[in-house]
Amino acid sequence: MKKVLIIKASGEAEAFDPSKVHHALMRAGAGEELADKIVKRVAAKITPGMTTHQIFSMTFRMLNRERPAIASKYDLKGALFRLGPSGHPFERFTAEVLKESGYGCKVSTILHGRCVKHEIDVIATKPGERLMIECKFHNEWGIRCHVQNGLYTYARFLDLIEGNEKFTEPWLVTNTKFTDDLIDYAQCRGLRLLGWDYPLKGSLRQRIDENKLYPITLLQSLDGKSAEQLISAGIVTTKQLLRLRSARRVGITQHKLNALKAEARAL
Repeated sequence: MKKVLIIKASGEAEAFDPSKVHHALMRAGAGEELADKIVKRVAAKITPGMTTHQIFSMTFRMLNRERPAIASKYDLKGALFRLGPSGHPFERFTAEVLKESGYGCKVSTILHGRCVKHEIDVIATKPGERLMIECKFHNEWGIRCHVQNGLYTYARFLDLIEGNEKFTEPWLVTNTKFTDDLIDYAQCRGLRLLGWDYPLKGSLRQRIDENKLYPITLLQSLDGKSAEQLISAGIVTTKQLLRLRSARRVGITQHKLNALKAEARAL
């Protein structure tokens, strides 16, 4: 099979690899037969210079015609982007992810360091642990966390420690990827990183899949106004949505809430 060069989100060119599409489809819950069928259709339409985002969109449309619920899961990364444009919903989402691991969490807390005040995105605690968590949210494909983000996070951690805050570990969490320099720095300094596909075991994507902790923006029946109302009320995951009893509390109709819950259960 002749190699076809496509363009990654970073702008780099690489050969199209159908196994990557197949793996992503299987991870979303498509069976072997459906994944094979869609990969063949996608491969037949690939042309030189297509972007990975264009290929994703084409694959999503094909999958959505066959299995809408699985297509929603396939669009998990896009759903995280749609939590924006501000980073506050992602901070709440990060707190919900850590709660699944047994942490108690507080979001957007002002603390005094030795030199200045800091607004900490998430403070996560369990016996013997108190984590200072910096969240770096991106709402575009191809953007990575750079070493400067790690330097900034670790400097804040040191100022808080010197100001007598009893943190045990600093974390940097993102919905995208980390540069190699940042990973090297974090390993040297003891800065914990949690990103879309990092670390290899226990990445953000894996934690979401294993705990079925999907962002509400994964729901295809969610319109922009309803999303804004739910997020403003602090509801950022489908688990939170399913626990919501009163639509009046968030300003949407009961009919809309029932439809969203039905789609969330189907996931």
